[in-house]
Amino acid sequence: MPEGIRHNRIEGNRGEIRIPSLGVVVSRMTRPVLIRRREVATPELGSFDLHAAYSYFNRHLWDDEDFDKEVVIYLGRRPLRVFRFDRSTMVVVEGSLRIEGVEPEWSEA
Repeated sequence: MPEGIRHNRIEGNRGEIRIPSLGVVVSRMTRPVLIRRREVATPELGSFDLHAAYSYFNRHLWDDEDFDKEVVIYLGRRPLRVFRFDRSTMVVVEGSLRIEGVEPEWSEA
């Protein structure tokens, strides 16, 4: 857990998933929320789940494993990077997405 993030719930105003090497946005999120997981089975899986509505989502780019994706949510103007792990899973259903097992880290980006 990064220093200073001790909340059980962190609410952002917007967010996005992008492929930095291409400069392409995979998804634009609204109302992203990080919710602390009640149980963390293994240290390889993050201690938060990310829930968000999305206004845009490109499933083809998300599924392309040749490119690293970066997930960022904004708390006001301050970015908060969200790290996924190999065992993190994502569910996309009719305008909402959930990424289970993530870890937040403050970014100066």
